[in-house]
Amino acid sequence: MEYTLYLDNSNVFIEGQKVSAVRKRMAKYVGEKDARGKQIHDTSYRLDFGKLIQITCGFQASVNKAKLYGSRPPTHDTVWDMAKEKGFELIIFDKSYYGKEKKVDSTIVMNMTEDVLINLDPKTDQIVLIAGDADFIPVVQRAKQKGFSVKVAFWNHASHELKQEASEFQNLDSHLNDLSYYRGKK
Repeated sequence: MEYTLYLDNSNVFIEGQKVSAVRKRMAKYVGEKDARGKQIHDTSYRLDFGKLIQITCGFQASVNKAKLYGSRPPTHDTVWDMAKEKGFELIIFDKSYYGKEKKVDSTIVMNMTEDVLINLDPKTDQIVLIAGDADFIPVVQRAKQKGFSVKVAFWNHASHELKQEASEFQNLDSHLNDLSYYRGKK
C-alpha cells in the first residue's frame, strides 16, 4: 500500500498546542469554555513532521505523496522548512485582509477529490487525512464510495461525525509527546 497524506497544518498544530496546554495543566480541557474559548495554547509545542508520518502511516510505510496546507508563515519560521525536508509538498496561502486563514479546507477537499477520481487507485493507495473538521465529511464519503480506505488522524476532539465517517480514526492525543519537536531537545 502507498500512502497519500493531506495535512491541515494550522488545524493540527494549533489544536495540538491546546492538547499540550491541557496536558501541562494550563487549561482543564480543550473545549469552548476553556482552552479553545480562552485561547490557551502551549506555544512551546511544535510538531515533528517526520514522526507524524511514521505514527500515522507506520515506520516502514511507502509514502506516495504528502501535502501540507496552510497560511504563509512568518519569514523566520522554520517549521515549514522542516516539513519540506521530511518530504511534504507545501501548499501555502496568504491570509485574508482581516488576518483569517482562507482557501485551506476547500483546497484540501479539491485535491483529495481530484486524486480520488483521477490520480489514485483504491487497490494500491491509502488516504490519510490529518485534520479534524466536519468540512471533510463529503470528500471522505466520496473516497469510500470509490473503494478507498480513508484514515483520519487528529486529536481526540475532532468532529464526531468525521471520526464516524472515516474508515479508521487515529487519536493523536496519546502520541502528543512522540510527535513533539522542541528546539535543542526532544
